[in-house]
Amino acid sequence: MSKLNSGAMPCANNRPSFVKRITARACLAPCAAALAALLGPTVSQAQPPAPAQVIACHYTYGGQTKLLEAHPVASPYAVPKIQVGSYFLLRAVWQAEPAAHAAVNIYTYADNSDGPVIIHQASFSWPLPRNGRYGFTGLQRVYEPMRDGELLYWCELRSLDTGKSKP
Repeated sequence: MSKLNSGAMPCANNRPSFVKRITARACLAPCAAALAALLGPTVSQAQPPAPAQVIACHYTYGGQTKLLEAHPVASPYAVPKIQVGSYFLLRAVWQAEPAAHAAVNIYTYADNSDGPVIIHQASFSWPLPRNGRYGFTGLQRVYEPMRDGELLYWCELRSLDTGKSKP
């Protein structure tokens, strides 16, 4: 038996196939880590958003336009909903961590007597698309099924320093 196939080597070829797969992964892990360090972040390891930015969502209901801001959070569960008119609830979540799952999610709920029911969701992975005329979301329209009302919104990435849109 050669030295490569002796029991002393962790990547020995004389083991059952499932053990070979496990040990092969263990042998490749140091090489993969070194390669990742050389190449820098990939799309799956996208850098989290810069803290000097905010997501600004412009929403219009009943002829009034207001602003909802979303800041980076590590967990989406604590982000509250805001009341929009008597029927809608709106929630903008900018999840910054983990970086591989960074995204902006905008949720619209119907405020029913039985509790909120989601009626619209828009999701945007990080890095966000470039801001256009209506930000990175485009103009979104959500309709009330009972009262025939309309909620319009669009969101943009904005710098906290200048208040101007980021391209």
